[in-house]
Amino acid sequence: MVVPIMQDRCTATYLRELDVHAIEQRGCDFLSPQFSPERLGKPLEEIDRVRDYDFEHLARVERRLQGVNRRVALGHIFEEITHKCQTNTEKHIAVARFLHKAGHHGILQPVYPDGSMVHDPLVLLELGEMKCGHVATVAVDLFEAAGMEGRCVALGGHVITEIHYDGAWHYLDANLFGNGETVFNADGCIPSVRELSHQPESLDALASHFALVNAPRMSAGPCPSEAYFTKPDEVQRFYYRKAPPNAGEPIPSSQFYGWDRLQNDPADWEINDYDSRCQPSAVKILEVKSLPPEREGKKRLNLRWSQAKTKNNPVLGYRVFLSDQSRGWNYGTFAGSKDAEAYWSSRQGWKCEMYDALYCVPPHEIALIEIPETQVELELDAGATYFVSIMPFAVHHEKVGKKLYYLSNELKITAH
Repeated sequence: MVVPIMQDRCTATYLRELDVHAIEQRGCDFLSPQFSPERLGKPLEEIDRVRDYDFEHLARVERRLQGVNRRVALGHIFEEITHKCQTNTEKHIAVARFLHKAGHHGILQPVYPDGSMVHDPLVLLELGEMKCGHVATVAVDLFEAAGMEGRCVALGGHVITEIHYDGAWHYLDANLFGNGETVFNADGCIPSVRELSHQPESLDALASHFALVNAPRMSAGPCPSEAYFTKPDEVQRFYYRKAPPNAGEPIPSSQFYGWDRLQNDPADWEINDYDSRCQPSAVKILEVKSLPPEREGKKRLNLRWSQAKTKNNPVLGYRVFLSDQSRGWNYGTFAGSKDAEAYWSSRQGWKCEMYDALYCVPPHEIALIEIPETQVELELDAGATYFVSIMPFAVHHEKVGKKLYYLSNELKITAH
């Protein structure tokens, strides 16, 4: 146990040096080598995604944070994140946005050499690397430090959080969804898991699995409703929370910050059994071909791309976004032909500053073209520069109101 005076000094130093923006930047630096499994010095095929981690780095972080009062630090972080918020719902969204940025979801997950999960919230925020279970517990810890009750929810294939405020439970998922994306009820409140189980497909309207920016996703992506509510019966589903600490017990009582003594409650939501439906993949740009002009001062181009891949969810068509400004973010690599790559809007790859733009529909003040085919003819002003993105759209997601699907690489085309 750290003596109080030493703890006060360590905590004061931590708060003085705390930079919430730096925590966010570190976690959403998605292509940083610090998150690459290659840092372990083992062949990728030999890495155990469940039990392997950079244990020396973990030990250094724990030593650096030794003596910091977790509850005080977490309370301060919560205030930093939410100080501009007027309502509990706004605080909820702000924390979700912060945690998605702060917790890179990669191949490895923070564990100890014995395979047990790292749960210390300050250590996880310093590591900048989390899977869904880590994110869920840190969310509870942050709200708990602010005086709100929270619990984790073990779903069929996922773990999320519920927070209790304004007399009700509200789900929080800062792993599958980013930038504060969440479902709202008709009254403007965020539903509980139980309420979501009666409207699971509302989750599929949100932008999900978007923090994969090394390259466009070329396989059909899973629907969140499936991860939440459509898993085999043998998978256990329940709520769980930390048990209250014993009288006089320090916080944290162990390296698990109380998550090693859980209270389990039975689930009370519905389990649905419907066919898996995937979000269509992004498309590859196959050809940008000049055509003979038909009008003076104009240039014609034929743009062709691959079909989007899907599963149990027919693609209705493609939206072509045409603008004189960039959408504001880029993948790390190009998906398409070598000839088409010459029109790639930027090779600088992903930058943390692009995060907000990642969750926006591309600008399209010049044109938004919906077309069932995998090619389109464009007539452009000679000498002007255009930015083009292509996005498939599908039956299921259009029914539930989805606005943003996986996008192609962005093209930059100057009509010479």
